[in-house]
Amino acid sequence: PPADGRGAWIYLVPSQTPPPRHDTHLHPGLFLYTRNLAPASLAGAAALASDWPPGRQAVMRPVSKIGHRENPFGPDDQYVSWYSGWFRLDQPEEIFFATVSDDGSELRVDGKTAIAWDGIHGRQDGAKGQFGKNVSLETGWHHLDYLHFNGATDAEMHALWRRQAASAKELPATITEKQLLRSGRSQVGLLEFRDGKP
Repeated sequence: PPADGRGAWIYLVPSQTPPPRHDTHLHPGLFLYTRNLAPASLAGAAALASDWPPGRQAVMRPVSKIGHRENPFGPDDQYVSWYSGWFRLDQPEEIFFATVSDDGSELRVDGKTAIAWDGIHGRQDGAKGQFGKNVSLETGWHHLDYLHFNGATDAEMHALWRRQAASAKELPATITEKQLLRSGRSQVGLLEFRDGKP
């Protein structure tokens, strides 16, 4: 922070082109990006995360968990979703990750696919963690990407995990924002234009 304690000045300027990609040490909280898209597919969901800037033509908001049970665009609309969040391990850990979804879904850990359940289907065949596996992770920060598409009428998806301390008999639980981390918080204290206009 500046020595005067006033915080940082950030000027927002309209641009025809996005800024270049760069390495960052920021770890934002849990965000959901959704976009109306037909035909919906996992490739369409993956494009939300891989395009630059990310989430282009999508609606973005912070959320409390990796999962929802409603179609944000209407009961018959096709759409794609991308959740993005971070967690930190203080020691190496083996974590069981799983997905329950209607329709296709994919969970990535540090950019690598951990579980994929593509296609048009209901949630029943994965409701107890059948589409899951153990992933060994090292100490440090780890990034979760959860991709989903809805191509039919019902919509539901959950990314689940069972941490090492839990019993292997326990069902995996939905990953919540309270279990994830962020690198810090910021708050807008004042908005004013550089040219002094209202």
